[in-house]
Amino acid sequence: MKYFLWGIGFGMAAALLLAPQDGRKTRRLIRNKANHSAEFLADKVNQGADYLSQQTKEIKEAVIQQKEKLAESVHAAVAAYQS
Repeated sequence: MKYFLWGIGFGMAAALLLAPQDGRKTRRLIRNKANHSAEFLADKVNQGADYLSQQTKEIKEAVIQQKEKLAESVHAAVAAYQS
């Protein structure tokens, strides 16, 4: 996926640089595409961070639940052993 996105980026850059437009229009187009790409990537990074944060929270909750179950089992085993 990474190489595919790099390929798209290089292809767009080559198309823009070789397009028959004047320099001002080409620079404006490159700037707009770069800004759009930066916004897109920032959005994807934020989505990834949110996803990782949610997964971390769920894993912590699962670990706490398993810890509580283990503690209950140990207490039950100790009580059974002592009786």
